[in-house]
Amino acid sequence: MEIYWHIKGKYQKIAKDGETRKATPLKTIINDIQAIATQQKISNVSTINQSFGLNFLPLNIVNNLLEKNLSKSAILINQKIKPSLESSRNFQPKEFDYKFIPEESEGIDTLILASDNQQIPVNLIDVCEGVYQLKLSENHNNPIIKQKTENAFYELNLIIQEQPLTIIDQFLQNPDAENCVISLYDDCIALLKIEDLPINLQEAIKILKNDSSLTSENLLVKAYRQQYLTLSPINLISSLSDNVMMTGDNQITINRGKHRELLYELIEKAEKFLLISSYRLEDEDIINLIVNKASSLPLGIWILTDFNDEVIKIVDENVEDKEDYLEYASSN
Repeated sequence: MEIYWHIKGKYQKIAKDGETRKATPLKTIINDIQAIATQQKISNVSTINQSFGLNFLPLNIVNNLLEKNLSKSAILINQKIKPSLESSRNFQPKEFDYKFIPEESEGIDTLILASDNQQIPVNLIDVCEGVYQLKLSENHNNPIIKQKTENAFYELNLIIQEQPLTIIDQFLQNPDAENCVISLYDDCIALLKIEDLPINLQEAIKILKNDSSLTSENLLVKAYRQQYLTLSPINLISSLSDNVMMTGDNQITINRGKHRELLYELIEKAEKFLLISSYRLEDEDIINLIVNKASSLPLGIWILTDFNDEVIKIVDENVEDKEDYLEYASSN
C-alpha cells in the first residue's frame, strides 16, 4: 500500500544559468525537439510523440506541427521525420532546476524535484500554483511528514478493521477490482492493492466479483449484499390512478422506428420517476435519453430486468469493443 499527501503550493522553474525563463514560441519548441531527436537518432514520429512530453497530443497533430515547421512533408512513407542537421549541430539544450514551494500552512520546506518528475506541469514557464503528491514514508526525517505518515497509516488500518464493507465496495467500484483509492484525513489518500488486504477481505472481493449467485456462505459477502445490493422497498405506484388500460394487443416496440417517438415522449415528460421493465436495454439513443433524464427526476429511475449470467455474457460480448459504453462500465 502507498499513502500520498496532497500538498498545496507553487511549482517553480529556474534556468541553471540564472536567466529568467521567457515564453518560448511554438516554432522554437518544434525546432528544439527535432534537433534533439536528430542527435538521439530518433526519426519515428510516434516515438517523438511519446518521448518529448507530447503524448497529450494525438499523433496526427504532432505530425502536422513537424510538417508545418519544415514547410513541407515532415514524414516519409515509413512515418519517419527528416533529420534537422543544421539546427542539431550547435544545439545546446538549456538546463533547469525545478522546485515545489509549499504554502506556509503546510509547515514543510521547499521540495527539490528531478527534471523528469511527471508531476511538473507540462506548461510550466516560471511559476504556477498547484498540488504536489508526496509519497509518505515511515522512515522520513522531517518530523511533520513523519507524524503525518503515522497518522495516515493508523487511520487506514482502522478503516480496514472497522469498515470492511466500505473497503470492499471501493474495490468493486473499480472495473478491474484489483486496486482502489481511499480518502483519508489531512489531505491524504491511500492506494491499496488487493494483496494489501486481510485474507478474508480478499476472498470476499473475489467472490463478489466473479460469482453472480446468492449462495455464498461467506459472512462478509452476505453482509455486503444486504447493505449495498438490497434496495429498500419504496411504493412508487401507490398514488397512481389506473386510468390507462393496456391490453395484449397494445405492445410497444421500437423496431424499425415503430413507437420510437412515443417512447421519447414518455421519457421526456416524466415528472417524478421512470419505472422500466425490460430484460435487456440495448438501444443507444433510448439509453442516453434515460441517463440524461435521471438527474431531473426526484424519485430517480427504476429498471426491472432479467440480467442472468447468459444475458450478461451476450451483452458484454456485444459492447466490449464500443468505447461509447465505457462511461457506464462501473455504474450500478
